[in-house]
Amino acid sequence: MKQLFLFLLVSLALSSCEINVMQPGLNGDTIVPDANARIARKLYVGGTDGKTVYSEEKYEYNQQGQLTKINHLSRNADGGMDVYSYNDYVYENEGKLTEMRRFSRYQRGEFSQQGVSKYDYPTNGQISETQYYTDFTTKALIPQSRWETTMEQGRKARVISYYMNNKVFEKSRETVYRYEYNRLVAEVSLNSNNTMGNSLRYTYKGRTAKAEEFMGNRSESISEQAFQYDVKGRLIRAEVTKVNALLCVAMVSGSATVYEYVD
Repeated sequence: MKQLFLFLLVSLALSSCEINVMQPGLNGDTIVPDANARIARKLYVGGTDGKTVYSEEKYEYNQQGQLTKINHLSRNADGGMDVYSYNDYVYENEGKLTEMRRFSRYQRGEFSQQGVSKYDYPTNGQISETQYYTDFTTKALIPQSRWETTMEQGRKARVISYYMNNKVFEKSRETVYRYEYNRLVAEVSLNSNNTMGNSLRYTYKGRTAKAEEFMGNRSESISEQAFQYDVKGRLIRAEVTKVNALLCVAMVSGSATVYEYVD
């Protein structure tokens, strides 16, 4: 399996010429994305003008700058925005995230807890997230899925996902992330049977970037996204520019996400 990952990553390196031919002295011409910027709001837009807001997310932080809540809003029958769900984030005394609690409601009814994600830190650089859903009848938390993340130099290096099958977690997918000049340039996934899954390749130019998604060993992308950054390296717009409707049913060409920041 390790040999297969190595082969896939080498193949991506050879095919991502725009990134690999850059010399360190030329790096100033291309933005380095800031993954730690604090988001204030996300707007999900579309329509013929590409500016119609369909839904949004609002972010809240504590005095330490930690994310404490995300409100999810969508259009109501009157054309305004209503909160239909939200996530609460809980931290321990040392500042580590321990839980993310999910709440939602039907129309304008009362909010109820739909599930919880619990976080553990087995070793330095390791994060384990277990997701539970709330049983509708008993209100008990039932384990549903798990993600094990390996961090290197403060960024994701590998993520292994598991799903619950007959009360046992079984491996679903493993994804490896590759960086160059502090920029994410590739995500490569293997399925549970070690066959090639989807992969993403990123290229950068000035304050823009492009992500191309590939299925298995296909040479033609099944989706593409365009990214725009501000002068601080913060992502300000992500737009779907190409999509294979048969293979990417959840994506719509022309839809976009606009980002606003706290400071």
